Amino acid sequence: DSSFALMKQAIIDLGTNTFHLLIVEKNQSAYQTLFRESRPAKIGLAGINQGIITTEAIDRALTVLHYFRAVLHQYEIAPETVVA
Repeated sequence: DSSFALMKQAIIDLGTNTFHLLIVEKNQSAYQTLFRESRPAKIGLAGINQGIITTEAIDRALTVLHYFRAVLHQYEIAPETVVA
């Protein structure tokens, strides 16, 4: 039935130490994992106990997010289907 189109979705989990990316494809009520990866970001390193995120930590976070964006583009994930 063509009314049940495949839909790709992505979730980015932004943890203090690790960022995770999960891309799935939904077909009716079932989900198939297309991509799953965890990358260290360590945004809490050298500052979180003082209530700050250092410039180096921001750079690490952005490096991971740029990589995730490239993967999302490769899998043709629409930005409005990504949840962080």
